[in-house]
Amino acid sequence: MDAAYEDRYLPGTRLAGHDLSGLTAAEAAPVLDQIETELTLRVTVGGATREANGRDLGIALDRARTLASLAQGSTQKLWVFAPRQRPGVALAVAIDSAQFDTWARTAFPTQFVDPVNATLVYDATAGEFQVTPSTTGQGVAEPDPRAVATTLADNSGHGSLTLDPSVVQPAVSTQQATTADAWINQRLNQSYTLTSAGTTLYTLHPDEIAALADFSAASTGLTTTFSRERLLALVQSAISQAVSTAPIDRHVLVDSAGTVLRVIQEGTPGRTVADPEALTDTLKTTLEADQAAPVEVAFTEVPPATVETPYAAPAPPAGSERAHWADIDLAAQTVTLMDGPTPTANYLVSTGAPGHATPTGTYRVYSRVPSQTVQGCVGGECYSYDNVKWAVWFNGNIGFHTAYWHNDFGTPVSHGCVNLREADAQAVYDWLSHGSAVVVH
Repeated sequence: MDAAYEDRYLPGTRLAGHDLSGLTAAEAAPVLDQIETELTLRVTVGGATREANGRDLGIALDRARTLASLAQGSTQKLWVFAPRQRPGVALAVAIDSAQFDTWARTAFPTQFVDPVNATLVYDATAGEFQVTPSTTGQGVAEPDPRAVATTLADNSGHGSLTLDPSVVQPAVSTQQATTADAWINQRLNQSYTLTSAGTTLYTLHPDEIAALADFSAASTGLTTTFSRERLLALVQSAISQAVSTAPIDRHVLVDSAGTVLRVIQEGTPGRTVADPEALTDTLKTTLEADQAAPVEVAFTEVPPATVETPYAAPAPPAGSERAHWADIDLAAQTVTLMDGPTPTANYLVSTGAPGHATPTGTYRVYSRVPSQTVQGCVGGECYSYDNVKWAVWFNGNIGFHTAYWHNDFGTPVSHGCVNLREADAQAVYDWLSHGSAVVVH
């Protein structure tokens, strides 16, 4: 008899009310399919009862474990002497917790109250984060697979189960949020500075740090990090604007051929953050460390641009079409030595200061003095300078001469005369002669 049933289930073998006597494992497969299809469960929670099939409940037959139980029952020797009615073989099932929860929420909606996680809220007035406490929720207890298997086996695949409401804990507790709160507030209370060569250029404000914080629930509690994306945006906007400087353009006066006649203003290079990405990474590492440390900013120099102002030579005054004459531009603070219609040289000057403006008009040189004392009183201000060289007078007491007492050439500072550096004054002296025209505009 053992030999006859060597690969078959013993007589009296039953599974969930189905007789498998004398069947091979392959022949029993359709029966297992039928059992799985017919699985139904009546679930009672808080006095309410709902029924559903196994598929909707997330309950499936665990074939591997069930077949193992069937095989074990068929290895018993001397079974022929045992009673004909054998006990049922244990049914094994697997339960998809997520699927069961989805069904239970629809079947027993009043039994579910979602828990509320503890959170951190930034108080801009206080300049710190504060904890919003968590609250527990309520749900339906997850069924025990062994209890489900037993009731289904005992009732030919149609079982009943009573479940109790259960407390659902929040993913983030108040204590976990309090720990995260202490971590982030420690950083808000520290000074995070950006420096260059020992000079503080920028200090992060608590509001800026708070806006960078990201909180997320994890198995260990509430994790806190700083958003690299938002930090990079801060570096590229407010921080770069504060620590960078724009170059100051170089302004030059040029003739029609593009030759520089004079540098009106020297340019100054600017600077910009060399590598915003690297600065962002360094700042993020510093913010997430326990102690604040200054962050050195690396810069790239931005060269100044050159702005060319063309010199527009005026038409020579009558009688000077083929002669030397001088053109004084009060706005540019320059004098250009002209040969008829052609400019030949350009020099920086200082003309009359406000209140003592150099008169405009066309004049003629009436005196040239290599060196003399210049003195007088204008508007209650008196002056006297000895050994003033290369004086060329063209309008009363207004003329060209050196000014060794200041170096503000390019700025109107005189009492009305046209001040020049000594070498430039000598060039004007040598260019002009008695009767040469001088145009002031």
